[in-house]
Amino acid sequence: MIVSVTSDGKNTEGIGAMAQYQLFCYGLSKYLGHNYSFSPFERLQHYQYFDVTQEEFCKDVNNLFNFHKYSYSTSNSVCLNPNDLMREGQKHLDDIKPYLQSLELSLPEDMKYFFDKDINVAIHIRVYTKTDCDPSPVREYFGSKSGKGLNYYANIMKAICSDVSDRDVVFHIYSQGKDSDFEEFKNLGFNVKLHIEEYPTISLYHMAYSDVLIMANSSLSYIAHLLGKTKTYASQSFYHKLYIGTKLLNTLGEVIL
Repeated sequence: MIVSVTSDGKNTEGIGAMAQYQLFCYGLSKYLGHNYSFSPFERLQHYQYFDVTQEEFCKDVNNLFNFHKYSYSTSNSVCLNPNDLMREGQKHLDDIKPYLQSLELSLPEDMKYFFDKDINVAIHIRVYTKTDCDPSPVREYFGSKSGKGLNYYANIMKAICSDVSDRDVVFHIYSQGKDSDFEEFKNLGFNVKLHIEEYPTISLYHMAYSDVLIMANSSLSYIAHLLGKTKTYASQSFYHKLYIGTKLLNTLGEVIL
């Protein structure tokens, strides 16, 4: 059997939501002995922040994931329900991890900026924007009443530096807004680099290939985690299943598990 899932964002969904469906579809197809089929992403959101058309944005996302490399013909595939995939994928999450770890993201060499000598820590920080504007407290937007504050990140950053005192640790902050919104991170005494309003494919590549990922409550963070290449810290309030071994953080940024 050949299985597939929709890749059409329908002008409402971004990379995170749509790519997690593909990851679960691919992982489950391999685990269950089926073949996987992929149609290119289309009509994705969040291109509006950048000087590209929606078509160019989707092309860049398709090139990043290269799902077509693993794809069989779409002509006779069974299209699966995304909600069913999310449920089944999380049920078998650690079973499909080896298949997802085998996937490689593709980014031009001149866009890569991590140094192997460093421990690169990616911190994804979710903020309220014109396209990310769900008032639900579970979003935990930075700076909001129900969200994460500076101390949350400062505590985990301090703990990570203490654990790896033999190598230089570089904290890479990924978010939206203006650099000035995150200047306070540079006053914490750590080596901090800001990647604010960076092109999403570049940010996602580096989040996925970081040595350590500190997730936001976000599907974009979840994709970086699902690819299984990075040690992950996540809020205890995160709403999807995470791999065994993921470190959970309380509201103070302290490891509880």
